[in-house]
Amino acid sequence: MDKVYNHKIAETKIYQQWEKSGYFNPDKLLIKTKKSFIIIMPPPNANGFLHLGHALTTTLEDIMIRYKRMRGFKTLWLPGADHAGFETQVVFEKKLEKEGSSRFEILKEPDGREKLYQMIWDFTQANKIHMENQLRQLGASCDWSRKKFTLDKSIIKIVYQTFKKLYEDNLIYRANRIINWCPKHQTALSDLEINWEERKDKLYYVKYFFEDNPKEYIIVATTRPETIPADMAIAVHPKDPRYKHLIGKRVINPLIKNRPQYGNSIEIIADELVDKDFGTGALKITPAHDPVDFEVGKKHNLPLNYQIIDWDGRLNSLSGDLNGLKPEPAREASIKILEANGALEKIENYIHQVPICYKCKNVIEPLPRQQWFIKMTEKPKSGGKSLRDLAVD
Repeated sequence: MDKVYNHKIAETKIYQQWEKSGYFNPDKLLIKTKKSFIIIMPPPNANGFLHLGHALTTTLEDIMIRYKRMRGFKTLWLPGADHAGFETQVVFEKKLEKEGSSRFEILKEPDGREKLYQMIWDFTQANKIHMENQLRQLGASCDWSRKKFTLDKSIIKIVYQTFKKLYEDNLIYRANRIINWCPKHQTALSDLEINWEERKDKLYYVKYFFEDNPKEYIIVATTRPETIPADMAIAVHPKDPRYKHLIGKRVINPLIKNRPQYGNSIEIIADELVDKDFGTGALKITPAHDPVDFEVGKKHNLPLNYQIIDWDGRLNSLSGDLNGLKPEPAREASIKILEANGALEKIENYIHQVPICYKCKNVIEPLPRQQWFIKMTEKPKSGGKSLRDLAVD
């Protein structure tokens, strides 16, 4: 016997004996029983090493499994790992940055897409193997003969089948709608994946001069003057006495002289979504860059896809003199243009909530894009409850 106890060697040997004997496989249970107990391990993300949180949950699950096993239950603890899509993308991009590269540089290469996919695949597989060994070191009594990875062919097949059934039950649909876009990570985020941050910004009061009387104007308050080139209307509340007589009139876009297809004049429309108490009670409608404006635009048959901010977060040629700028510099430039045109009434301090990416903390851009959506309130054709009702239950 060794004078010094080496727990690494001893525990490794014990675990290897457990695994070799099939002790964790319920099919090899000597006593036949109808009682069963199963835990599906919440699969850790295959983009790094396990942390203390994993150690805690693993220990708790292992206690439950071992207790039930000793009570004579047919127990199965199913291990696995998650490829973790966006989460892995973020971790892998940080790795590339440290190496002086980026996925955009790789994608420029011949077969860059396939090369990048293989690099990320190798990255997740290496992490997966390491995590499995960490779980063994923790003594996790899971059945490794049944381990799963979320990109296994069998798992992908189930995902496709589920997606197909959801489509056939009319519970998912594809549509062009405003989505939360992260320009840094080049991906759409769900409403649950964005954070809201209180910020001190400016509220800009902008003059829109009437087409038939350039000396008169209506004033609109906005936090985003850089999006004015994409305005498709000015909306007022139908019961607001200040503006009733202006409904149907047209005003000139104060930031851009000529727009392809749409010219530079827009109509004043009436809509009950307008908050009479915000700013001046007149709201600029920019369907391609605001979710509320998008809904107003749909209702009034306005152009919905006149997008002046591209997927890289920079303004494009449709924005005129703001082309190539990021939103904040574009905001500063737009204010100078408005001042030069005599179209800036005043600027006020303004505190509001801004959507930011929960990973990189950059501001989210609301942009129109074809995406898949789930109907939460509709019942499936095959019968049963809606997804929202199931969640409440």
